[in-house]
Amino acid sequence: MCKGEAFSAHRLVVCPRSKYFHRASYGGFKETEGQIYLDERSPILIEKVLEFLYTGDYTLKRLATTPVHPGTEGAERQEINTRVENGPVLDSSSEESGMHNHTTEMTELFNEAAVTATESTEGPVDGSAVENKPVPIEENPAEELFEQGVELEPIVDKLADCHPCYFHVRMYGEADYFMISDLKTKAKAQFLASFMDNPKRATFADTIEELYSTHADYQQLRQLAIEVIVDNLPNLRKGLFPVIDSRLMKAVPDFTLDLCQATLDKYVGVPPTTLFSVGPEFKVHPARVARV
Repeated sequence: MCKGEAFSAHRLVVCPRSKYFHRASYGGFKETEGQIYLDERSPILIEKVLEFLYTGDYTLKRLATTPVHPGTEGAERQEINTRVENGPVLDSSSEESGMHNHTTEMTELFNEAAVTATESTEGPVDGSAVENKPVPIEENPAEELFEQGVELEPIVDKLADCHPCYFHVRMYGEADYFMISDLKTKAKAQFLASFMDNPKRATFADTIEELYSTHADYQQLRQLAIEVIVDNLPNLRKGLFPVIDSRLMKAVPDFTLDLCQATLDKYVGVPPTTLFSVGPEFKVHPARVARV
C-alpha cells in the first residue's frame, strides 16, 4: 500500500531481487502478514520498481493514471498497470521478434499481478514448494478517513511530468532504498544518457537539487554529473539565461563547491596529491601592477 494505492506482487518474484522486500516478507516483521505500507514513497516510483522487478526494465510512462477519489461512486483500489480499453497496458505479444521466453512469461505475470492478482506466496525464497493464499482485500484507508470527515489533500507528484533525467535519478534513489543493485545500474546508465538531453534551467535545477538532497545515497550520480557538467560547461553558462545560474549555485552550495573543484582540476592542472608540494613561483602580470 502506498498513499491509498494498492500494488499486488508475487513474493517469489520480488524477494530474490530486493533485499528490502525479502527482509520485510521473511524477517519476522508485521509486514510478513501480507501487506507492506510504503506511505513515505511515491506511488509512481513504486509502480516502476515493480515493473522492473517483473520485466527487467522500466518505462517513463505511468501505467496507472486514474487517481483515487475516496467516497466517490465507483472508487476502487488502484493496482499497478491497470487495464485500458484495448487490453493490458504491457504488451506481451509473442509476435515481437527477439523476445526471450522468460521475459514474456515475467511480463504476463506482471500484468496478472497488476490487474487481477491478490495472491501472496508463503514460504522460503529458495524455490521450494510454496502455497499460494489469497490476500483479503481490505477497506481503502483513504476512503475510511474520508468517511470520518478527515480532509484529504489530492496527491500531487511532479514525477507525473518531469524531465526523464530527473525521473532516472529518483529511480536510482528507489533502487538504493529497496536495495536492488541491478536497478541502480539501469537507472545510472539511463541518467547518464539523458542528463545532457536538451537541459533547461528549471528541470536542470530540479535534478541537481535532488542529487544533493538526503533522499538517497546519490554519490555516484553526483560524480558522474559533475564530470559531464565540466565537459559541457561553456554551453551550460552561455546566454542571458544560462542553465547554471547564480540562483542554483546559491541554493545548492555543495554542488557549487564540487563544480569549482572539478573545474580547477581540469583547467588548471593535476589536483594535489600530497600534503606539501613545491611548485613554481607565483607571478603577477606587469600590466596589472601598472594599474595599481
